[in-house]
Amino acid sequence: MKIRQIRNAMLRINFGGVEFLIDPWLVSKAEGFTFGQSPFASEVVDSAQLDIVMPMCELPIPVADVLTGVDAYVLTHLHPDHFDMAADGTAGAKLDKAGPLFVQNEDEVAIMKRSGFKDVQMFTDNGVALPVAS
Repeated sequence: MKIRQIRNAMLRINFGGVEFLIDPWLVSKAEGFTFGQSPFASEVVDSAQLDIVMPMCELPIPVADVLTGVDAYVLTHLHPDHFDMAADGTAGAKLDKAGPLFVQNEDEVAIMKRSGFKDVQMFTDNGVALPVAS
């Protein structure tokens, strides 16, 4: 297994010859937001964090290099610092919508389907991904 941290929670993991991109948050620093501007403002514990522009740093490599050779995406949870989210409620604009995307719950399945992903699979409590009907 090979693991490379790219930024924040974003990892590339090669396991068994499959290249996974975990929490693909590809937005650049110039495209940032504050948590106070996001739907998750109520989840911020420290109010001083509401005005910090995220991400705080650029990606260390170009987006094209992050995405080259990726076989599947994994979303640990849908937050704006783990996955690119648009104001219209869609997500993952920079990703290949045909590749498999693994998510954790039915709400995320619905958002990803609405965002144009074709192969969304949901993990169960025992870790087995279930195919999701279109």
